[in-house]
Amino acid sequence: MKTLWTFGDSFTDSFNPPGERFLDWHNKYIQWKGYVPKVFGEIISEKLNMKLVNKGIGGSDNSQIFESFCSVVDLIKEDDILIFGWTNQERFRLSNKKNEWSHLSVNFRDKDKKKQEGDSHFFSTEELKNAFDSISKNTIQEIMYNRMNDVYTQELCNWIKLINFSLSKNKILHWSWDKRITYCDGIFISGFETIKKETNNIINDNHWSENGQKELSQFFTKKLEGNETNNKKII
Repeated sequence: MKTLWTFGDSFTDSFNPPGERFLDWHNKYIQWKGYVPKVFGEIISEKLNMKLVNKGIGGSDNSQIFESFCSVVDLIKEDDILIFGWTNQERFRLSNKKNEWSHLSVNFRDKDKKKQEGDSHFFSTEELKNAFDSISKNTIQEIMYNRMNDVYTQELCNWIKLINFSLSKNKILHWSWDKRITYCDGIFISGFETIKKETNNIINDNHWSENGQKELSQFFTKKLEGNETNNKKII
């Protein structure tokens, strides 16, 4: 059976991820719907009668996304399809006190600020002290500012080039909610219905709703069935 591989961040991750990866907005949206909606990978794999391997993890940075591909590249067959949902380049990761990766985004919370929906991977100053050895809030912010430079976009473009070259016989799509993906011949995705819009602001979250996931799956399926993939150089 052919396999659909999906890689990415929370825009790729399922609404009911394994383990303890549930984010607050996941739970609120599932409770509001009364059931667990499907994400685009689940919809596409069912339509194309393929096995799905979803490697998306909420809060991932591009290094994590690329590493998740490297960890399974030897398992990918020639007839498999791959969809990469890259994130913004300001996200990055650092080794923490547990010798594990901590993923950092551009937001910081003050010590007493109420935690917002979906910000479990953001850090307050106090949390930084507990997580890292000799890493200050200023250091994190300086690294994030540095990552705004174009060389990080070129780094991503080179990773994409390597992926396409190493799997030249596969259908591959590269996309992102960050416009800079277009410099890598990828697809910039926006405009699909969000959870915030569907729930009329009851859930203040800009991830795609169930309808948005269906619309996105139709968009991707059309490109896949028309061979409009990155290896075909049509996008």
